[in-house]
Amino acid sequence: VVKPLIEAALNGTDVKRPWLGITCQALTPEIASSLGLNYLTGAIVSNVHPLSPLKDHLQDGDVIVAINTKPISSSEEIDFILNTHKIGDKVSINFIRRGKAETLELILEEAPSLKTETTFEVTESKYLKGVVLAQSKNSKGMIVIDILKDSAALSLGIEKGDVLLKINTIDVSSMQDVKTALSKGVHGISLVIDKNGQIVNLRVQF
Repeated sequence: VVKPLIEAALNGTDVKRPWLGITCQALTPEIASSLGLNYLTGAIVSNVHPLSPLKDHLQDGDVIVAINTKPISSSEEIDFILNTHKIGDKVSINFIRRGKAETLELILEEAPSLKTETTFEVTESKYLKGVVLAQSKNSKGMIVIDILKDSAALSLGIEKGDVLLKINTIDVSSMQDVKTALSKGVHGISLVIDKNGQIVNLRVQF
């Protein structure tokens, strides 16, 4: 854990740590009982960040039990294991989903940089106003990373983590694509949304 800090200090660079983009908490007997799980040691996933490299692999309620065969019982243990690896390393993650043991392999990445040029708050659309979008290097479309509480998008069922694939039949993968597509919706808006692997089509007439 200390070696990367020393190397970074000697090189005058920032330490870049691997990032999973998930929030976990220790699985207690009470939590296990409330979820109908047989009690086991692990860390239960409570949130998956919209830009997480695990977005298409883990979901809320999954229980991580080991990383590289090392048992996990808390989020702190996950952080410790990550800090012993560098970006580009491959790790295996063992987890339980609805009582079934699953395993996935992941190439570790650094946290994405959400700079102003890669995020975009929609302001000129009746139904998407207040939606904050980000470009993704790993997938097509624009990822919903935030929604203002008074946005009409909430009434359409749009949620953080959704990926907008098309707006008004136009593929969108940049801020300019979104602006161009929204300018076409004079009498309504149509959306194609990827909701955690499920494709949903929405259309609203003004």
